[in-house]
Amino acid sequence: VLTRGGGWRLPLAAPAAGGAWPGRCPPVHDLRRVAYVGEDRAATPPQQLLATAPDNVAADYLAGAGVAWEPARAVLARLPPADAAALALCLSTVSWLAAAAFCGRCGAATAVTDHGHTRTCAGCRHVAYPPVSPAVIMAVLDGGGRVLLAERHAPPGQPPPPRPLRTILAGFVSQGEAAEETVVREVAEESGATVTALRYVGSQPWPFPHQLMLCYYAVAPDSPALVPDVTEHARVVWVAKADVRRALAGAHAEFVVPAHFTAAHRLLTDWVEGRVDDWGEPCSKL
Repeated sequence: VLTRGGGWRLPLAAPAAGGAWPGRCPPVHDLRRVAYVGEDRAATPPQQLLATAPDNVAADYLAGAGVAWEPARAVLARLPPADAAALALCLSTVSWLAAAAFCGRCGAATAVTDHGHTRTCAGCRHVAYPPVSPAVIMAVLDGGGRVLLAERHAPPGQPPPPRPLRTILAGFVSQGEAAEETVVREVAEESGATVTALRYVGSQPWPFPHQLMLCYYAVAPDSPALVPDVTEHARVVWVAKADVRRALAGAHAEFVVPAHFTAAHRLLTDWVEGRVDDWGEPCSKL
């Protein structure tokens, strides 16, 4: 797996006859810059999963016929869960290896060690490990069949898309803050709604670049008047379950929701399909 900046893009080679992907490893300049990510034991024979940056790969390989750069999120959306998880780990690994080229203590250069899982300073010998940034993501329900969805501003200089993305709220955990406190604070800051109850349901690593998303259902039953944080969102709205169901099927005329590999998609799906009730509690379908 190779990655490059400017929006997390990957080079994909065209599949060979029969649908199999080329098995050869691209020629690299420096094996010390290659990270070992894992092994695909389901393949015959088992295949090693490695990750590096494109400037460490022979230029003629990347310029070869059938190789094109694609956005990482578009690739993730097409992969089965196990492959998506492996690619996500590659993305966060390469991002960290590039960001930690110099020691945060003394400023000296660092070298890749432990097969890419650490970087060791050439000066003070400090060993750096990949960071994990905790964040919360929450489906906020009103107890009456609606969920709170936010729509971000279009990028500067670009018109809004015909069907903008609407998603649930999320935010980083602050220093000295419990994750549950973050849920309450972020919902209040981004929408003006008041959370009265919440339930933790799981987590998902997110490789853009290295978050750990802590997933919650939250309830804000007495918050009809929403006040969006205009620095982040164009609007926040209560959306009925029927509209979310259509959006999950890709059939809503006004907006889309996050892709299937995201925690937001799973939280919305479990609520729409009745595995979670309108108060964020598990139902007998679980």
